[in-house]
Amino acid sequence: MSHPLRLILLSLASACAPSQAPLVAKAPTSEAPNATPSPPPSASTPGTTPSTPAPTNPSASIPCGGLGCLRFRSTEAAFEHVLSERPLVLALGEAHAQKGTEAIPSTAKRFAEQLLPRLVGRARALVVELLVSDGKCGGQVEQRVAEQQRPVTENQAASNQNEFLTLAQQSKALGIVPYPLRPTCDEYRAITGAGAGDIDRMLTTVRDASLRTLNGLLDTASNSAEPGLILAYGGALHNDLSPRSGRESWSFGPALRERTNGRYVELDLIVPEYVKDTESWQAFPWYKEYQTASHTEETLLYSPSPSSFVLIFPRFSP
Repeated sequence: MSHPLRLILLSLASACAPSQAPLVAKAPTSEAPNATPSPPPSASTPGTTPSTPAPTNPSASIPCGGLGCLRFRSTEAAFEHVLSERPLVLALGEAHAQKGTEAIPSTAKRFAEQLLPRLVGRARALVVELLVSDGKCGGQVEQRVAEQQRPVTENQAASNQNEFLTLAQQSKALGIVPYPLRPTCDEYRAITGAGAGDIDRMLTTVRDASLRTLNGLLDTASNSAEPGLILAYGGALHNDLSPRSGRESWSFGPALRERTNGRYVELDLIVPEYVKDTESWQAFPWYKEYQTASHTEETLLYSPSPSSFVLIFPRFSP
């Protein structure tokens, strides 16, 4: 899967707080829509098995298959189910919007509008996968990094970076302090000098910057009676608790699970229109279950492993 490193000027990152210590990020990306939905459940006809009825209580859940699948009438209720794990760090990963999907509300937009407001008074910080450049590392180095990103971002919706910036602004307005990623000059130079391995180096840099920031926030939380939830938002690679072979250096999940004594939760947010029958999507452990599920107007929640969740939004109805 491709991965967008969003390199922005410091002036564009004014919505974010200056980093106190170490930094953050995350991500796989999809290519774009389409999973063909099954029709919603209807009244059964003679000789057929009746569909499982939808829960009448929006907060109630109904089992819907393997991998701990639950379906909820409310996306907010599914989110609260995840929060019942009481994490210290909740790391959210998304599949990034691709060109041609601009008419469908993106993952970042849905999270900002539907779920982030529920964390007011519960979360104190949001680490956003926005790389900040302030010119201190030299214009040539930073421009080179920006150019090296283009092959992996050219198929993504042009609105992606703006939506991450908007997410940071909305977080700040809600009293949840946003933090961008601030790679060191040595990390920027390592990317430009990596040659054919520059994508791997970029992904490792995102992981390292994210881990620094998150650990710094955890350090300050340890001195507070009510530390508050710490959020990380980015692509769906960096938050993996069980990264695939060869991708271990891209994920901060295992290190943060140990740092928080198990109070780390991985939550991937999926827009169903992005899901395709491609090798990248097929590699997800929930893909086969999702393809055979009854695709309803409800939110689906999978738990492939302990402390790991996948929330699939309802399909968009204009």
